[in-house]
Amino acid sequence: GTAGIRRVSSDRPQRQRDTKMQLAIVACALGAATALRGPSRVVHRAQPRAAHAYDLTEVERSLNVERDACGVGFIAESNAGPSRRVLLAAHAALDANEHRGGCSSDCVSGDGAGIMTQIPWAVYEADTPALAARRAEKPGELLGVATLFVPRDPEAAARAAELAKEAARLTGFEVVAWRDMPIDPSVCGSAAEAGRPDFAHVVLATAADVPERDPRSMERALYLYRRTLSGSWDRAEEFYVASCSHKTVVYKGMVQSAALRKFYRDLESELYETQFAIYHRRFSTNTMPRWSLAQPFRMIAHNGEINTIRGNVNWMVSRALAAGADMGAIAAGCSSDDPDRSCEFVDPDALGPVVDASKSDSANLDASLELYTRAGRSVDESLLLMMPPALPSENEKLFFDLHAPLQEPWDGPAAVCYCDGDVIGARLDRNGLRP
Repeated sequence: GTAGIRRVSSDRPQRQRDTKMQLAIVACALGAATALRGPSRVVHRAQPRAAHAYDLTEVERSLNVERDACGVGFIAESNAGPSRRVLLAAHAALDANEHRGGCSSDCVSGDGAGIMTQIPWAVYEADTPALAARRAEKPGELLGVATLFVPRDPEAAARAAELAKEAARLTGFEVVAWRDMPIDPSVCGSAAEAGRPDFAHVVLATAADVPERDPRSMERALYLYRRTLSGSWDRAEEFYVASCSHKTVVYKGMVQSAALRKFYRDLESELYETQFAIYHRRFSTNTMPRWSLAQPFRMIAHNGEINTIRGNVNWMVSRALAAGADMGAIAAGCSSDDPDRSCEFVDPDALGPVVDASKSDSANLDASLELYTRAGRSVDESLLLMMPPALPSENEKLFFDLHAPLQEPWDGPAAVCYCDGDVIGARLDRNGLRP
């Protein structure tokens, strides 16, 4: 951004304040150009006024000029395939948003930074022989990757590995490989290191006795695997699944922007290529920073606040209680004639809750969006249901009236980037409060 200076003159001593104008870029193609309009330097001279009086001209000026952007965005290659340059551009964009994020008192730990991309299979094959052999043997096979934040306690870590295999058996998968993700803990500050988990990839393939899955049913089955694994965790330590998909993977943590690619050594590999990347730099407002609450989440990167979060969470819980044992089937988008074994496992107690009041508003927004998407809707349709416009156009009104009984709005100033591996996009809150 360009530094601008605003001067305010009055009977009081002259005050000078530096402001920064930030630019949030959502580039659908790397060659896209954005035209910037308006002055980069604003000078405003207020008239003398009585003490404690409201300066309405100042308010109006602030609303129209000071539109600070957020530490979230995406970069995507619209025509070409995966490339290294998309990832490098995303790193550069993330670095440029460092000023939007929070930093611990140790001056090293961050509130959170992260990136979501396509799965870089070449990177994983390079250090995982079992995966390389499997992909060579069955080159067209759909494989999923679950990114686990595993407790560092040896006993808890062993339990996590055990449950990862058990959840696979229950949902019609086999574990192809367990990959310990290479990291560099030296870049962590003391606050981040104190709560740092270990990190692992679980590579999953459809079990031999389960009918072959198409991409949609594969994502649905991986969703049930993730819910089953999370719901079966029975220890006090935090265990978290950062991503679970056959299309996307998430790297995130309590680090600053430039440290992310140093911490996760995968991101520095020359083999890492992707067609898109969502990036996020977090400033924690309503929750204390945690590794699991860094963003992106599994489907979104969100900046802002969901002011209706208490009502949204309560309504989601009410729907789950009303659905009872059918909640698992609803979550999976299953039908009675579906032969997929993942649909047979619909125990709501084992699946665990959809929403969690102990998590951030962004985490619950993501979990609810994931539910609607895995139940059969497209990701952009699901987000429209959750964040409808305040005043839909005549062409849109029927759509929103039809879906209004299904989901109340998740309301509040918000900018959301979203992706399901096939579609990537961005959406403002229903009142357009996040420029």
